[in-house]
Amino acid sequence: LKLSSLMIMLSGENLYILMLLVAISGIILGMGLPSVGVYVILAALTAPALVSFGVSQLSAQFYVFYFGCISAITPPVALAAYAAAGIAGCDTNKTGWLAVKLGLAGFLLPVMFVLNPSILMTGSPAAILQTAVTSTIAITVLTMAVNGVPYPRKASRAVLILSALLLLDGGTMSDLGGLAAAAAVFAIETILKKRGGQP
Repeated sequence: LKLSSLMIMLSGENLYILMLLVAISGIILGMGLPSVGVYVILAALTAPALVSFGVSQLSAQFYVFYFGCISAITPPVALAAYAAAGIAGCDTNKTGWLAVKLGLAGFLLPVMFVLNPSILMTGSPAAILQTAVTSTIAITVLTMAVNGVPYPRKASRAVLILSALLLLDGGTMSDLGGLAAAAAVFAIETILKKRGGQP
């Protein structure tokens, strides 16, 4: 019952550190539990810490719920990934870490719930529309970067990751920077493809 106050103390009044602590505790406490059970636990133990930092109740509840559910694909107790590994007859640990890689966007999306609540349909219609468009692009380019498809070059993947982070930030200037970075990668890769892959 002291977990919430302990995380607040360890965070040193820093929201980003607190979000990291809540995410880690959510993944640990959610291991091996069904969605409803993990949400009940996290809503009581960790969500109050976020609310005490000025985060809205809706954002805090979605944040903890997402990280509780993500524990299903997070080793060492990635039940969903291990079940898939059993069906496919492949290595469980490799499957678990591959699930984390493929689901990386799911680890960043909850951050938007806190930093940019308009993704939860709160705020003006313009803000909601902007967030919907930029977050969709951010998740798309992040998935492309992590998997190296269709652009396997390390430089392009690094720029796409930067683009995704800028788009997830939520500010207008960062959105424009993220869009510009992604557009630059697409343009350069298109030019290189037309030249036969030669820089």
